[in-house]
Amino acid sequence: MEQSLAFIKPEFIGQTVEIIDYFDSFLSKRVKFQRSFPLVIIPSEELISQHYSGIRERFPDIFGYTVREFSRGLLAVCVYRGDSGMIKEGRYILGPTDPKKAEQWQVRGRFCNDSMEVSLSEGRAVKNAMHFSGTAEEGEVEVARFLPLFHNKIFYGRYSIRGA
Repeated sequence: MEQSLAFIKPEFIGQTVEIIDYFDSFLSKRVKFQRSFPLVIIPSEELISQHYSGIRERFPDIFGYTVREFSRGLLAVCVYRGDSGMIKEGRYILGPTDPKKAEQWQVRGRFCNDSMEVSLSEGRAVKNAMHFSGTAEEGEVEVARFLPLFHNKIFYGRYSIRGA
């Protein structure tokens, strides 16, 4: 069983239901999973700093922008739990970090108009709609980091259970 942290990023919060439904419709054709009900939060700078600590050294300007912007906006956070291979399939459906390189059917190809080239030239993070953990290990760490926001209980709704 794998689990992944997912969230809709601030610039796309108004499309939360559409993006999650779109993502879930593709994922449900590939693997069995459950999704928690989304929790809408304004994350602290500390939480975002921890979450994006991997880009701090490589992209300090982008790291600062991300912490600033994400801690001022809303995130719709949810947890996915599913069979082995769920994270790999989810990442494929999401598409590359650079939306310009995503296929039109992938989440980032469908919902995003940004590119890494433009975002780097403007000193900001790329606007790519959604985060989904990259590996099972990363998922465990990220879910544990965000779990207190769920008051240590993640509720999976009966209507959120999907599967092939």
